[in-house]
Amino acid sequence: MEQTAWLTFEATQTCPVMENGVVARSGPPARLRHDERVRKVYLGLRPGGPAR
Repeated sequence: MEQTAWLTFEATQTCPVMENGVVARSGPPARLRHDERVRKVYLGLRPGGPAR
């Protein structure tokens, strides 16, 4: 995911999340914000923490 994930979430309707060159997750930003793997690995947020 982009280093500027929150900006990307604001500017797109669908985001692909790449892992080792493969799309690991894809979907609307609202869903990805709450995906536990995306939050932990890509956004650096702990599970259950605030979703900006």
